Amino acid sequence: MHKLTRVLLFANAGRTLATAQSTTGPMRVAVIGGGVAGCALSHGLREEVAAGRATVTLVEMGRGPGGRAATRTTRDDPRLRVSHGAPAFRVTDERFRALLAALADGATAPATAPVGALTAANEFVPEAPARERREGGGGRGTAALCEALLASGGAVERRFGTMVRAIDALPGRAAGEPVAWRLVDRDGGEIGVFDWLAVSG
Repeated sequence: MHKLTRVLLFANAGRTLATAQSTTGPMRVAVIGGGVAGCALSHGLREEVAAGRATVTLVEMGRGPGGRAATRTTRDDPRLRVSHGAPAFRVTDERFRALLAALADGATAPATAPVGALTAANEFVPEAPARERREGGGGRGTAALCEALLASGGAVERRFGTMVRAIDALPGRAAGEPVAWRLVDRDGGEIGVFDWLAVSG
């Protein structure tokens, strides 16, 4: 359960993956948002999925993973790449460094673009080289990191190009207790019914 505590969760009070799984089958987990946080959570739940205690569905309105950290191509000119927000990232934690080392080769690479600051006199001051910066491999930006997290995260159902328009709490056995959450897409269709929702952003 500790893997779920770093994102906002809406769930049935008092239920855990282990106790709910033993009586009702695998917990159905929906992760809304396919950026770094959502893909990292999906990856973090891989042991629960492998053990049959959970199923994970990642719902992302973009064409692929990465969210606001992705580097995207354009439909008009595929040679043009646009970074939404974070084309590179700093590695400052040993656990994060170990996670990156465990991902597939080419998922990330040392960042090549210069990073620094502009002074008031418009002079570029490079960042100290001791700070380790990485970027997604193959020129794909941080989306490559997200793809690698999902690829090593077990059987995650991926629903790209899907916008969540509404979240309905289904009535529970006791008054005021939701038993499940129904996700509705932009056209009013049902995405699915889930026991846990993780909203990342």
